Amino acid sequence: VRQLSLLHHCFPASGRSLPRARGGGDRDLHRWEEMLRYKGARNLRQRVVLATLSGRTVRIDDIRADDDEQPGLRDFEVSMLRLVESVVNGCEVVINATGTGIRYRPGTIVGGKVEHDCEPS
Repeated sequence: VRQLSLLHHCFPASGRSLPRARGGGDRDLHRWEEMLRYKGARNLRQRVVLATLSGRTVRIDDIRADDDEQPGLRDFEVSMLRLVESVVNGCEVVINATGTGIRYRPGTIVGGKVEHDCEPS
């Protein structure tokens, strides 16, 4: 099992929703209930970028889960998530222990100078 530096918390493996925010009412839905859910590694980078631009939380499961030799995120995808973390203030990136699932909650895009080492691939 690979150690990932972005591992903050593991999200629940079940597909159940998290509780509603206090205050009740449909207009006060908890932010996690608005989560977009996808499966597989296809279009992962585009999904993260579009989630950032739209402000929607995204959960992507079964990332290369069928690959017996190297399941989960590739190094260049983890590198891209680190880059996003450095240019988006207040975002949350959660990668499960096996690297086959992520949850990304966007924040506010900030400007400024950013240095980033890209993984070759």
